[in-house]
Order: sequence, then C-alpha cells, then structure tokens
Amino acid sequence: MATKTARAGLLAGLLVAVSTTALAQQPGTPRIVPRDYLTITVLGVPDFSGKFPVDSDGMIAYPFLGRLKAAGFTASELETDLRTRLEGDWVRNPQVRVEFEPIESKRVSITGAVRTPGELKFAGELRVFDALVKAGMTTPDAGDEVLVVRVAPPKDGEAAGGTDVISVSLRGMEKGNATDNILLQDGDHVRVSKGQLITITGQVRSPGAYAATAGMTVRQALALAGDVTEKGTHRGLKILRKAAGKPEPQEIKDVKLEDIVQPGDTIIVARRIM
Repeated sequence: MATKTARAGLLAGLLVAVSTTALAQQPGTPRIVPRDYLTITVLGVPDFSGKFPVDSDGMIAYPFLGRLKAAGFTASELETDLRTRLEGDWVRNPQVRVEFEPIESKRVSITGAVRTPGELKFAGELRVFDALVKAGMTTPDAGDEVLVVRVAPPKDGEAAGGTDVISVSLRGMEKGNATDNILLQDGDHVRVSKGQLITITGQVRSPGAYAATAGMTVRQALALAGDVTEKGTHRGLKILRKAAGKPEPQEIKDVKLEDIVQPGDTIIVARRIM
C-alpha cells in the first residue's frame, strides 16, 4: 500500500511540474479557434451586434463587412480589428466588445498506450499533453513516440486533403518542451506508441515489464520499478540479454547503474546479504 501511495504521489508531482512548465510557456489569454462562438457588441449599434459562429476556415460572416478572419485572435485583438474596420465609414468612435464563448464542439480521438482511450470533446485550445491527462495518462508500456494524425485541408482543385502525420516526444513534453506539446485541431487522432520492453525482477518495489527509451540507464530503469527494496542492493546487478545468433540470453555481471539498457533486457536485482 505504501508503495502504491508513493508512486501515486510521484506521478501527481510530475503532473504538477509539467503543467506548471507548460503554463509558463503558453500564452495566458485564449485565442479564437474554428467552431467557437463569439458575442460581438457594438455599443448603440445593434446592426453590428450579435452572435457569430467561427467557421471551419476561421472566418465569421459579419454584417456589411462580409467574411472576416477571427481564428488566431484573442478577444481583445479582434475588438481592435473591428474598431479599425468600423471607424469612419460605418460608426463614429465605435465601442466594441467581443466575448469569447468556447463550445465543446471539437473532437479528437486517442488510442494506443493510454489508460482511457476514446474520443475527447473540447472547446478553445487543447494541447497534446492536456489530451493525455484527460485520457488518464499513458500506461507503463508507453514508448516515447506520440503520433498526431491530421487530415490536411484540401488544395486547389482537390476534393479532399491528404493526411499529415506529426511525430512528437512524450519525454519532451514531460520536460516541458513546447515544440512537442503542439496544439491539436478538431478531428485529430492521437496515437501513443508502445515502447520496446525491458523486464525488471528481483528485489525491486514493483517488478514487471517497462518501456525502454533510447539512452535509458540502469538507474533510470530501476526508478520505473520503484527502485530496490530494503532487502535489495545495487551491488551485483545482472542483465540477461539476447545476442544475435545465440539461442539463450547471455548473462552480464557487475552491471553499473550508468550502463545503458537495451530493449529485451532483463535486469535482476539481488537480495542483500545480511
């Protein structure tokens, strides 16, 4: 029970740390995206006021001025843009207010090595890591690669767009790398890959199979398993490793904590000699 509580506390701490880093890197004011709703009020001029849906191309149909770009603006930026357009020819000293009304009309799907795969509804902006949190986070066998499959917009003369596949790093997101934690679009499919596994057995708190990432050390692998127990020792670590052309795995002795593990390895933690 104590081990599960400790692991839960560690995960909670990681999520708080990552969320704090991500928030520090992202703008604090939400931006308008397709399928959101706007309430625009021009004080004293009802003809220019009303509710306006943002179309899939990011435009709104605005009275007298036609189709205007809204996606990508904050509410304040759109207010400034509309004031500029209305000033002079349409309204004298226009007082414009834009209220941002995000509606959960957008959807993404998540599959692969997550605890709760399925479809997610969202409003406004949603980044990959936030979607993973909503899906219960990744399972222990998750690899580093996360694929975002996106239907590209159609090009001139084409009936439908192609498919873009964007690869981002789970470890990069956990470290707060904004280039990996990209914004999702309506209709995206997120797939978390399964990693190549290593097995950790013996005197560790949570023996089992875990995903190996490139460059992972024995120390990092043992941390995934909760590290050694009071009865275990870091001395005399062994690895069973399959070698090309050999029917049986080979035993590697006197393994150091900074040695690099390989997919398929079995790490054996010995019992401390009392």
